[in-house]
Amino acid sequence: MKKPVFTVLLCIALMMFSSCTESAGTDKSSTIESAPPSLSSQTSETGISESLPETNEVIEPSENTRHVAQTLSSGVVVDADVNISPTVDLSSLNTYEAKLQLQSFDEIVSILAPEKTIVTQETQLTKESRVSDEYTYAIFEDDSIIATGGDIIIYSRPTNDTVSTLFSTGGNDKNDYSFLTGKDLSFASIEEAVSEADKIINAFGIHVLPPVCYTLDYMTMTDEALKRNRRFNIGLSDEEIAELPEDEIVTVSPEDECYILRYPLALDNMPVSMYESGSFGDGSFMAGTSVEVFYSKDGIIDFYMQHEFSDDFTVLDTQAGMNEDEALDFLDAKYNSIILEGDYIVDSISFEYIPLPVKGESNLFTLVPVWRFSTAHTFMRAPKFEGGEPEEWTDRASLVFNAVSGEEIITDYGRI
Repeated sequence: MKKPVFTVLLCIALMMFSSCTESAGTDKSSTIESAPPSLSSQTSETGISESLPETNEVIEPSENTRHVAQTLSSGVVVDADVNISPTVDLSSLNTYEAKLQLQSFDEIVSILAPEKTIVTQETQLTKESRVSDEYTYAIFEDDSIIATGGDIIIYSRPTNDTVSTLFSTGGNDKNDYSFLTGKDLSFASIEEAVSEADKIINAFGIHVLPPVCYTLDYMTMTDEALKRNRRFNIGLSDEEIAELPEDEIVTVSPEDECYILRYPLALDNMPVSMYESGSFGDGSFMAGTSVEVFYSKDGIIDFYMQHEFSDDFTVLDTQAGMNEDEALDFLDAKYNSIILEGDYIVDSISFEYIPLPVKGESNLFTLVPVWRFSTAHTFMRAPKFEGGEPEEWTDRASLVFNAVSGEEIITDYGRI
């Protein structure tokens, strides 16, 4: 692996884990307000999370969810699972203030690559991060890498790009649901993969909620590769696509099979958003939080952690929140206020906390409870070239509403 790869990797990390300006999202005095109960949880007044189990039970697609199927007064169709952790008590929602936990390069190496020899190590300075101006990456004798700075951990072993190309959790290419099959792969069961991932997570002392497991099996990846190749080669037959040079299409091998485990990070046992919050009205940026582990026949081949919050947090406020049906009323009101063209479907509803940067602080965030609605807007798009035919297009977006006040939190990912 050549050095330019790491420069690109580092640049991507900086873009994902930074804030664009210092005039940040919420004021320290921010409060929120509103209704009904759900599942109970124990919240520590001192702000210290309860200890989590050593092994995380895998979340199956049907677990901790209910399904909503209805058409809103605005004409928007809702056909979505409601994802809410059993640790959430909607009758008593806290608003938190917390700092990001800074990571130690030496500790990361000792946990993820204890037996490996570093052949190249470099430290670079950056002014882009909210929490650190020093980023370090290392290349090991087997070409695996570790990159870290501030509040991120990136560990990657040499693999091809097939998996990252075919797997998407958001945007117009979203297809993660295709891999929620619950299937075991031949080299290890889901339970075994989770057990190995948990050993690393527990060694770091990272607080997580149970993971969602995606099974990237050969047949499903082959289907997704075909869809992608068709999408990027409109007008060509499957036979013509198969004849294209290898660097112009995605091909799949049984060797590419793996699991992807996505763990929500937790603060006080509450789920912190795994989604990028985008750019807020003041220009500040916040990426999603999660631990993501890729597990193949070769063991853990990738480990990513971003935005872990410290246990030393403060509870700013506690109020009753709204359930998903009440939150849908706010979504419906928004759609009723605009002219809709095409078909709109809400296909996922999630309760989570999103971090908003505190104004004037370099590493301080207000974590606000929200309901997130993932939407798909399908419409006919104008031809790409003269004489062409209009094509059906689906644009994906997320709309986020404060789970107490119902106020929409506007980000550049919350467009209609």
